[in-house]
Amino acid sequence: MIVSPEVLAAAFARHLRGDLNEETMAEVARRNREEPEYRGNICASHDFCDANMPMADAFESLFGREPELNSDADLNIWAEAWKMAKAKGFWVAP
Repeated sequence: MIVSPEVLAAAFARHLRGDLNEETMAEVARRNREEPEYRGNICASHDFCDANMPMADAFESLFGREPELNSDADLNIWAEAWKMAKAKGFWVAP
C-alpha cells in the first residue's frame, strides 16, 4: 500500500488528539498560528508531550514497521505529514 503524506498526517493528528485533550489541542493550534517561535519547523505540541511518539505510532499503523531514521523516504514523509498536520491545526482528513 502506498501511503501519502496526507494519510500519514491524518493518522498522526488522530493519534495526537488521542493523547491530548481538546483544550490542549486548541492551545497547540493557537500557539502554532500566533506565536513567532512556532513558525517554521517548531511545533507547540512538544510543549505538552513527546509528539514524536504519536507520529511514530501513526507511521507504524500505516506502514506496519517502525520508521527508519537513516531512510530519506521515511524522514521526508514524516516531515511532510507533520507540516501538513500542523498547518491544518491537526484536523486532517485524507
